[in-house]
Amino acid sequence: MKAGQNEKRKGEALDLFIVTDLHYLSETLYDPDSQVFQLLLATNDGKIATHGKEQLECLKQTVLETKPDALLVAGDLTFNGEKVSLEEVREVLREIEEGGVNVLVIPGNHDISYRHAASYFETARPALNIPHEQFVRMMKEFGYEEAVSKDEETFSYVYKLNGHVCLLAIDTNLDSQKGTIPENTLAWMDSQLAAAEKAGYTVIVMSHQNVLIQSQMMYMGYVINNHEEAEEILKKHGATLVLSGHSHLQHTSVSDTLTDICTGSMSVAPLGYGLVHVDEEGSWTYEKRSFDILQEEAEKEFEDTVIRMIADTLQSDAIPEECRDDMRSFAIRMNRMYFADELCEPSAIESDPAWQAWQTYAKDTFWGRYMADIYREAKLQHN
Repeated sequence: MKAGQNEKRKGEALDLFIVTDLHYLSETLYDPDSQVFQLLLATNDGKIATHGKEQLECLKQTVLETKPDALLVAGDLTFNGEKVSLEEVREVLREIEEGGVNVLVIPGNHDISYRHAASYFETARPALNIPHEQFVRMMKEFGYEEAVSKDEETFSYVYKLNGHVCLLAIDTNLDSQKGTIPENTLAWMDSQLAAAEKAGYTVIVMSHQNVLIQSQMMYMGYVINNHEEAEEILKKHGATLVLSGHSHLQHTSVSDTLTDICTGSMSVAPLGYGLVHVDEEGSWTYEKRSFDILQEEAEKEFEDTVIRMIADTLQSDAIPEECRDDMRSFAIRMNRMYFADELCEPSAIESDPAWQAWQTYAKDTFWGRYMADIYREAKLQHN
């Protein structure tokens, strides 16, 4: 990006939609009644995998009815990196652009050379996946091709949104370095941010993995591996907003002047997306939203997933039989509130007998520690 005069630019306000973790699975890749596909769904992590077409159509209609200035898609467009799934997502994104809304994408870890790309019929068989170079060829029309600056090593780019705001899209998912920003890309980021700072642009950053830690208990594999270096570069040049995904939960982390807003997965309850408004002065606000379809199905899948994951913990002989149902219901409620970024007051948690049961009988289990981590998060939010 070329540097200009050292003054803050002003211009028109703009609205951006941000979606992430679509995890779209083409219907050509599975028989919904096959035993192997049913097993996949039974061990899934809460994604409503059989409703991909409905979700994409809802996304298209919502965007075209609202007409934001751009749609940002922060990675994991596909379920497990199937080429045919990406081809079908691409067609819908093209329809959105034909409707007058620019679409800007980056790949997620599931999109690039993912070894679990498969079809599910009588047996599970490998499906064509998407090497990084192929992702670039297939998706370059959504931001990369039109960028004012492109990183030569990754799918990272700078896209001018208007006369005073630009998007820095960071690709952290090379075939051999998933979750890491290469050294050359860090240097490119540094120079681009310096130029934007000198020209007086507001920079909105988009990455798939998180720049700031979103969960103190579960961040390994979710935060960018060299996130400290990325954070330092962003702060040095005055960037204040990162839009990320990957963690599937709606959550905001702040470090000094830098805010990283992780938007919840479009495929996991509550089927979230975000609206970012940037005003004429370059100041931004973020509003979390949810799509208005498939909420019951998503809630049921989410609840079943928690019940399955917590089953072994609740079978412990240390937990009285009469406490288990309440503890299970409490875990579902806490997890639902956590993923939706709607945590209740800590006092409401403390007064719940099921919380006391978790503290008494399962405090040192993984799920006990997880409940405690959510409780700490509630205290931070309501402090």
